[in-house]
Amino acid sequence: MTSLASLKDGLDKLNLTLGALPKSNTTIHSQKQLYNNATLSTAFTFSETIDLRESSSNRNFRNLSVYGSTTTDSSNVNVRLAISQDDLTYYTLPPNASMVRHQTGSPQNDYHISLANIQVRYVKVYFDAAASAVHCFYIASD
Repeated sequence: MTSLASLKDGLDKLNLTLGALPKSNTTIHSQKQLYNNATLSTAFTFSETIDLRESSSNRNFRNLSVYGSTTTDSSNVNVRLAISQDDLTYYTLPPNASMVRHQTGSPQNDYHISLANIQVRYVKVYFDAAASAVHCFYIASD
């Protein structure tokens, strides 16, 4: 069995420190609630902008999870993501949220969208129809 002292000696020979090694844990950049029991009275509603830029850095976080719920039936509304490089022109991605009934007999439908290795800085959540009792959260990570 390798001892810690011999591992440290090996790292010293390679001129590495434990702090310089990659971290295995995900770093959460930002998490926020975009809607809290909101009523979106018009179709084609965009959320506020999600900026994936890491604070005090020129680096963007690459992974995004958006999740939430609504009481609007899933056959009546699609939840999508819209992406942009400049926060002016947005391109709507095809519907890619999986929306499921929260539990039998419940009016609540849950949704979740995950994107990995995003190559843009700005994202908005987009609802293509009016929706009620909307809850929406996001987590941006490394």
